[in-house]
Amino acid sequence: MPRGHGLPAPALSAPLHLPKKARTMANEKRDPKELVWEEPPARAPRKGSQWDAIAAALKSNPGQWAKVVSTGNVSLKSDAEKGVLRCFRPAGSFEGRVVLEHGKRWEGDVYLRYIGENGEYA
Repeated sequence: MPRGHGLPAPALSAPLHLPKKARTMANEKRDPKELVWEEPPARAPRKGSQWDAIAAALKSNPGQWAKVVSTGNVSLKSDAEKGVLRCFRPAGSFEGRVVLEHGKRWEGDVYLRYIGENGEYA
């Protein structure tokens, strides 16, 4: 029955009981004889590697605008300006502009430029 129909809400101090599959391996007892000795798979390349090259190209042409995304998600603009991705750090060293597609709210062209750590190329 949904809350708000005359039933009291559960107490916040009550212990939470998780199903066994939700427990972590650290909480379970393991027999060392069950260990499997093998190398882990190779690491996948970093997801941001495409942006590393783009950020480097923008830094080598300070103050110049470049269309870095055509008809894509416009969140890249704020991510670059805030330094969310390591290659766009320090925060504030890149400036972005967005030209939205007609009738779309979150898709469009994203333009970026490197303005320097202190905005000297703005």
